[in-house]
Amino acid sequence: MSRYNLRSLGDQVLILIPGTTTSKVFSRWQGLATVVEIKPHNSYLVELNGVRKHLHADKLRRYEISVEELVSRLRCSTFFNF
Repeated sequence: MSRYNLRSLGDQVLILIPGTTTSKVFSRWQGLATVVEIKPHNSYLVELNGVRKHLHADKLRRYEISVEELVSRLRCSTFFNF
């Protein structure tokens, strides 16, 4: 069982993009993508930059915002609301 199968609609995720070699060292995470549909067998339909991709849960990682980034976003939003 995949440890990444705890997704729900609307979750923001990162997508694992394989490198140009067979080594996993050169793979990178790309995102933010949004889960738009949950498919059977631990797979998801995600949307990234207007393009929808059907990916297995092993290629996804939930995006978790850091406290510093959250505080920064809150400060900006309260600054621009005046």
